[in-house]
Amino acid sequence: MKTRTLSALAALGAIIICQGAPVLAADEKAPAGHDHAAMQMGMQMNMSGSTAEASDGGMAKAGDIAVDGAFVRAMLPGQPVGGGYLVISNSGSADDRLLSASSPSAGSVEIHEMSMQGQTMTMRKLSGSLDVPAGQKVELQPGGMHLMFMKVKTPFKLGDSVPLTLNFEKAGKLEVSLPVKAFVPGGQ
Repeated sequence: MKTRTLSALAALGAIIICQGAPVLAADEKAPAGHDHAAMQMGMQMNMSGSTAEASDGGMAKAGDIAVDGAFVRAMLPGQPVGGGYLVISNSGSADDRLLSASSPSAGSVEIHEMSMQGQTMTMRKLSGSLDVPAGQKVELQPGGMHLMFMKVKTPFKLGDSVPLTLNFEKAGKLEVSLPVKAFVPGGQ
């Protein structure tokens, strides 16, 4: 595992407080230009485990799957990646799986997870699909699993919204609009 420095953040004088996590590590398999440190500039670091905030757009539903609390954070000019967050609820009696996500605002959308390994924070792309167990919620939130918008065509601007299509194994396609919210250092 290679460790990346936060030189881009240091150059901007930004500070990230990750409850004692001194280093940010990235999976060696990350594609060229895939810079989690740059994404950090536009996302809120929330290691407290709190849930994502409610979406201004309300809930979207397909079959037994509902999505709520969807949002993305505003990005800096030239930032190539952005983070998206939402809560997926499965009210059915059968498990479902999120197979893929896509957006016309990005070249691709991936599901990533952040975790602590000792004093090192690691981020990696999930391989395969994301399970959504029957009768449960799956939270994609700052500091944990999240959507990674890759090769963003135009940085997300405060007040705009980002279209997203989620493709579930059983529920099918679900269209969601993610409002762009402000970066809130150390806040909720």
